Amino acid sequence: WYQRRVRDSLGKVGFVLEVKDSEVHLTEIPTICFTDSGELNISVDDLTDAFREGVDQVRDSRGSNLSLPQRLTEYLHSRACHGAIRFGDGLSLGQCQALLSQLAVCDLPFQCAHGRPSFAPVIKLKTRDDEKEEEKGVREGLQFLKLRSHFV
Repeated sequence: WYQRRVRDSLGKVGFVLEVKDSEVHLTEIPTICFTDSGELNISVDDLTDAFREGVDQVRDSRGSNLSLPQRLTEYLHSRACHGAIRFGDGLSLGQCQALLSQLAVCDLPFQCAHGRPSFAPVIKLKTRDDEKEEEKGVREGLQFLKLRSHFV
């Protein structure tokens, strides 16, 4: 039963597991685990250790702990920003639409895996409070100029 829980938990991040009898077989790995040239960029030993940790964690908690193994979480976090779209990168209209569609289904679309903001405002719309502050600044500046003109 706990192997199925591990399969479901890891399936959410792109690892596809098959459960046969009492064994769990890894059949697919998410693309984030590969370099651009197609080589695996995580060691097989690290993957094996992470999956053992996940199985132990689910078994020991009797299925109540479905979080990713710590080692795997750290690895995915370290890789998450490497392929990120960065400020200034050119995107086609289709890429922009796809990106917004993907962000719409994210739990935390406005931050990276490390908690850093992933959006930067490109325009600031004035609010009535902003206008009031500007008017106050102009009035204070004019009063200073009047005061200054008396002493010059």
